[in-house]
Amino acid sequence: MEYRVVITPEAQAAIDRDIVYIRQQASPEIADRWYHGLIEAIASLSEMPTRCGVIPEQWLFDDEFRQLLYGRRQHKLASSSSSTTPWCTSCATSTVACRR
Repeated sequence: MEYRVVITPEAQAAIDRDIVYIRQQASPEIADRWYHGLIEAIASLSEMPTRCGVIPEQWLFDDEFRQLLYGRRQHKLASSSSSTTPWCTSCATSTVACRR
């Protein structure tokens, strides 16, 4: 079954901040490569989002959230296939919602 993946506004803002940081610290080419890889990782959640491990902070939430770690800085992509509540723990964490 395929899920629709939605990037929350908070997640997009975190991604945008990270792109600016990578452009400043490395190069525009590296930032573009990182961004395209991140989008591919997010898109991969459309198939089997439950393949990812449950977040350590799970005890704080009623809905089940899972994490997909991406990149050298281990950006955490938190996803939920049942939640309607956007959630973001820090700028290094992006929230995507996976909907059937």
